[in-house]
Amino acid sequence: MTPTSKLALTMLTCAVLALSACKRQAKPVPAPHAEPSHGTEPQPVAAPPVAVKQAGFDVHTVPLSAATLPPFPYIGMPPVESEDKISDIKTNFDRKFFLAGNKLVAVEGRAETRRVHRNDTKLSAIEIQRNYQNLLKTLGAVRVGAVSSTDENFQAKAGAPVVDVWSKLDLQQLPGEYETYVVRTPDKTIWFGFGFGIYTEVQVVEEQAMKQSITLIKTDAAAAPAADAKAPGAR
Repeated sequence: MTPTSKLALTMLTCAVLALSACKRQAKPVPAPHAEPSHGTEPQPVAAPPVAVKQAGFDVHTVPLSAATLPPFPYIGMPPVESEDKISDIKTNFDRKFFLAGNKLVAVEGRAETRRVHRNDTKLSAIEIQRNYQNLLKTLGAVRVGAVSSTDENFQAKAGAPVVDVWSKLDLQQLPGEYETYVVRTPDKTIWFGFGFGIYTEVQVVEEQAMKQSITLIKTDAAAAPAADAKAPGAR
Protein backbone atom coordinates (compact mmCIF):
# COMPACT_ATOMS: atom_id res chain seq x y z
CA MET A 1 0.00 0.00 0.00
CA THR A 2 1.44 3.34 -1.01
CA PRO A 3 1.83 6.17 1.54
CA THR A 4 -0.96 8.05 -0.22
CA SER A 5 -3.36 5.11 0.08
CA LYS A 6 -2.55 4.71 3.81
CA LEU A 7 -3.28 8.38 4.42
CA ALA A 8 -6.63 8.19 2.62
CA LEU A 9 -7.60 5.05 4.56
CA THR A 10 -6.71 6.70 7.85
CA MET A 11 -8.78 9.79 7.09
CA LEU A 12 -11.79 7.66 6.05
CA THR A 13 -11.61 5.65 9.26
CA CYS A 14 -11.55 8.82 11.39
CA ALA A 15 -14.59 10.22 9.58
CA VAL A 16 -16.57 7.01 10.14
CA LEU A 17 -15.68 6.95 13.85
CA ALA A 18 -16.62 10.61 14.29
CA LEU A 19 -19.99 10.09 12.59
CA SER A 20 -20.72 7.07 14.77
CA ALA A 21 -19.93 9.04 17.94
CA CYS A 22 -22.26 11.83 16.90
CA LYS A 23 -25.12 9.38 16.36
CA ARG A 24 -24.58 7.86 19.85
CA GLN A 25 -24.62 11.29 21.52
CA ALA A 26 -27.64 12.65 19.64
CA LYS A 27 -30.78 12.60 21.74
CA PRO A 28 -34.33 13.47 20.69
CA VAL A 29 -35.26 17.00 21.57
CA PRO A 30 -38.14 16.88 24.08
CA ALA A 31 -41.30 18.66 23.13
CA PRO A 32 -41.73 21.99 24.89
CA HIS A 33 -43.48 21.53 28.25
CA ALA A 34 -47.03 22.91 28.12
CA GLU A 35 -47.51 25.33 30.98
CA PRO A 36 -50.88 25.25 32.73
CA SER A 37 -53.24 27.87 31.39
CA HIS A 38 -53.89 30.86 33.60
CA GLY A 39 -56.83 32.26 31.69
CA THR A 40 -54.97 33.12 28.50
CA GLU A 41 -56.50 30.16 26.68
CA PRO A 42 -60.29 29.89 26.14
CA GLN A 43 -61.84 27.43 28.56
CA PRO A 44 -64.81 25.19 27.73
CA VAL A 45 -68.07 26.77 28.95
CA ALA A 46 -70.59 24.59 30.76
CA ALA A 47 -74.05 24.50 29.21
CA PRO A 48 -76.56 26.68 31.11
CA PRO A 49 -79.08 24.80 33.24
CA VAL A 50 -82.41 24.22 31.61
CA ALA A 51 -84.97 26.62 33.07
CA VAL A 52 -87.87 24.83 34.69
CA LYS A 53 -91.02 26.79 33.94
CA GLN A 54 -93.56 26.93 36.74
CA ALA A 55 -96.54 28.25 34.86
CA GLY A 56 -98.80 30.10 37.26
CA PHE A 57 -102.52 29.48 37.11
CA ASP A 58 -104.43 32.09 35.13
CA VAL A 59 -108.12 32.12 36.01
CA HIS A 60 -108.86 33.90 32.73
CA THR A 61 -108.06 30.67 30.87
CA VAL A 62 -111.22 29.11 32.32
CA PRO A 63 -113.93 29.22 29.63
CA LEU A 64 -116.95 31.43 30.26
CA SER A 65 -120.09 29.65 31.39
CA ALA A 66 -123.40 30.31 29.67
CA ALA A 67 -125.40 28.82 32.56
CA THR A 68 -127.97 30.84 34.47
CA LEU A 69 -126.58 30.98 37.99
CA PRO A 70 -128.76 30.65 41.10
CA PRO A 71 -128.29 33.06 44.03
CA PHE A 72 -125.15 33.03 46.18
CA PRO A 73 -123.83 30.59 47.47
CA TYR A 74 -125.12 28.78 44.36
CA ILE A 75 -125.16 25.18 45.66
CA GLY A 76 -126.81 23.54 48.65
CA MET A 77 -125.60 21.13 51.29
CA PRO A 78 -126.38 17.42 51.63
CA PRO A 79 -129.86 16.78 53.08
CA VAL A 80 -129.97 16.63 56.88
CA GLU A 81 -132.73 16.05 59.42
CA SER A 82 -132.07 19.42 61.05
CA GLU A 83 -130.40 22.53 59.62
CA ASP A 84 -128.61 23.16 62.90
CA LYS A 85 -126.35 20.24 61.97
CA ILE A 86 -124.75 22.47 59.35
CA SER A 87 -122.08 24.96 60.40
CA ASP A 88 -122.33 28.11 58.32
CA ILE A 89 -119.95 31.09 58.35
CA LYS A 90 -120.74 34.03 56.06
CA THR A 91 -118.65 37.14 55.43
CA ASN A 92 -119.19 40.07 53.08
CA PHE A 93 -115.46 40.16 52.36
CA ASP A 94 -112.75 37.65 53.21
CA ARG A 95 -109.69 35.92 51.83
CA LYS A 96 -109.70 32.17 51.23
CA PHE A 97 -107.15 29.84 49.68
CA PHE A 98 -107.84 27.39 46.90
CA LEU A 99 -105.67 24.78 45.21
CA ALA A 100 -105.10 25.56 41.52
CA GLY A 101 -102.76 23.11 39.83
CA ASN A 102 -100.03 22.62 42.42
CA LYS A 103 -100.27 26.12 43.87
CA LEU A 104 -102.36 27.70 46.61
CA VAL A 105 -104.17 30.77 45.29
CA ALA A 106 -105.54 33.51 47.54
CA VAL A 107 -109.00 34.70 46.50
CA GLU A 108 -110.83 37.69 48.00
CA GLY A 109 -114.50 38.52 47.93
CA ARG A 110 -117.85 37.49 49.37
CA ALA A 111 -117.32 34.18 51.15
CA GLU A 112 -119.22 31.40 52.82
CA THR A 113 -117.93 28.25 54.52
CA ARG A 114 -120.25 25.36 55.44
CA ARG A 115 -119.58 22.03 57.10
CA VAL A 116 -121.63 19.00 58.02
CA HIS A 117 -120.69 15.63 59.52
CA ARG A 118 -121.30 12.72 57.21
CA ASN A 119 -123.22 10.85 59.88
CA ASP A 120 -125.82 13.64 59.82
CA THR A 121 -126.37 13.31 56.07
CA LYS A 122 -126.93 9.55 55.74
CA LEU A 123 -124.88 9.70 52.52
CA SER A 124 -121.51 8.16 51.77
CA ALA A 125 -118.54 10.37 50.98
CA ILE A 126 -118.40 9.19 47.36
CA GLU A 127 -122.16 9.80 46.95
CA ILE A 128 -121.77 13.37 48.20
CA GLN A 129 -118.77 13.91 45.91
CA ARG A 130 -120.63 12.63 42.83
CA ASN A 131 -123.64 14.82 43.65
CA TYR A 132 -121.50 17.95 43.72
CA GLN A 133 -119.66 16.99 40.54
CA ASN A 134 -123.00 16.66 38.73
CA LEU A 135 -124.22 20.02 40.04
CA LEU A 136 -121.04 21.78 39.03
CA LYS A 137 -121.33 20.50 35.48
CA THR A 138 -124.72 22.20 35.17
CA LEU A 139 -123.06 25.48 36.25
CA GLY A 140 -120.34 25.16 33.63
CA ALA A 141 -117.67 24.82 36.32
CA VAL A 142 -114.12 23.69 35.53
CA ARG A 143 -112.06 21.66 37.98
CA VAL A 144 -108.68 23.35 38.43
CA GLY A 145 -107.24 21.40 41.35
CA ALA A 146 -107.61 18.07 43.14
CA VAL A 147 -105.59 16.13 45.67
CA SER A 148 -105.91 13.39 48.29
CA SER A 149 -104.25 13.75 51.68
CA THR A 150 -103.14 10.10 51.47
CA ASP A 151 -101.39 10.49 48.10
CA GLU A 152 -97.73 9.53 48.46
CA ASN A 153 -96.88 12.30 45.97
CA PHE A 154 -98.97 14.88 47.83
CA GLN A 155 -96.23 17.49 48.24
CA ALA A 156 -95.36 17.41 44.53
CA LYS A 157 -99.02 17.83 43.62
CA ALA A 158 -99.91 20.47 46.23
CA GLY A 159 -96.61 22.30 46.66
CA ALA A 160 -96.31 21.83 50.45
CA PRO A 161 -96.75 19.20 53.20
CA VAL A 162 -100.31 18.03 53.78
CA VAL A 163 -100.69 19.68 57.20
CA ASP A 164 -99.69 23.08 55.82
CA VAL A 165 -101.97 22.79 52.79
CA TRP A 166 -104.95 21.56 54.82
CA SER A 167 -104.49 24.47 57.22
CA LYS A 168 -104.38 27.02 54.39
CA LEU A 169 -107.48 25.48 52.82
CA ASP A 170 -109.23 25.73 56.20
CA LEU A 171 -110.06 22.01 56.20
CA GLN A 172 -110.73 20.35 59.53
CA GLN A 173 -110.38 16.69 58.64
CA LEU A 174 -107.66 14.19 57.84
CA PRO A 175 -107.62 12.05 55.83
CA GLY A 176 -109.70 13.51 53.05
CA GLU A 177 -110.13 14.47 49.41
CA TYR A 178 -110.10 18.03 48.09
CA GLU A 179 -111.27 19.59 44.82
CA THR A 180 -111.33 23.15 43.43
CA TYR A 181 -113.75 24.36 40.76
CA VAL A 182 -114.10 27.74 39.06
CA VAL A 183 -117.12 29.22 37.32
CA ARG A 184 -116.63 32.29 35.13
CA THR A 185 -119.33 34.44 33.59
CA PRO A 186 -118.91 37.80 31.83
CA ASP A 187 -119.36 39.61 35.16
CA LYS A 188 -118.46 37.05 37.87
CA THR A 189 -115.70 34.67 38.92
CA ILE A 190 -116.71 32.11 41.56
CA TRP A 191 -114.43 29.66 43.34
CA PHE A 192 -115.64 26.43 44.96
CA GLY A 193 -113.54 24.36 47.32
CA PHE A 194 -114.73 20.94 48.53
CA GLY A 195 -113.39 18.74 51.29
CA PHE A 196 -114.73 15.17 51.34
CA GLY A 197 -114.22 12.83 54.26
CA ILE A 198 -115.82 12.50 57.69
CA TYR A 199 -117.03 16.05 57.10
CA THR A 200 -118.33 17.60 53.91
CA GLU A 201 -116.75 21.05 53.74
CA VAL A 202 -117.83 23.57 51.13
CA GLN A 203 -116.18 26.95 50.56
CA VAL A 204 -117.51 29.47 48.07
CA VAL A 205 -115.92 32.81 47.20
CA GLU A 206 -117.34 35.21 44.65
CA GLU A 207 -114.56 37.57 43.68
CA GLN A 208 -115.37 41.13 44.70
CA ALA A 209 -113.53 44.28 45.68
CA MET A 210 -113.84 45.35 49.30
CA LYS A 211 -116.30 48.11 50.07
CA GLN A 212 -114.89 50.65 52.51
CA SER A 213 -116.85 50.53 55.76
CA ILE A 214 -114.47 52.15 58.27
CA THR A 215 -114.14 55.93 58.11
CA LEU A 216 -112.09 58.68 59.68
CA ILE A 217 -113.39 60.27 62.87
CA LYS A 218 -115.41 63.33 61.94
CA THR A 219 -115.32 66.62 63.81
CA ASP A 220 -118.61 67.50 65.48
CA ALA A 221 -119.39 70.83 63.79
CA ALA A 222 -122.02 71.73 66.37
CA ALA A 223 -119.71 71.13 69.30
CA ALA A 224 -116.77 73.07 67.88
CA PRO A 225 -118.18 76.62 68.44
CA ALA A 226 -119.25 75.71 71.96
CA ALA A 227 -115.77 74.47 72.74
CA ASP A 228 -114.32 77.75 71.53
CA ALA A 229 -116.78 79.91 73.49
CA LYS A 230 -115.52 81.21 76.77
CA ALA A 231 -117.39 80.47 79.94
CA PRO A 232 -119.13 83.46 81.58
CA GLY A 233 -116.72 85.51 83.63
CA ALA A 234 -113.69 83.83 82.07
CA ARG A 235 -110.85 86.07 80.92
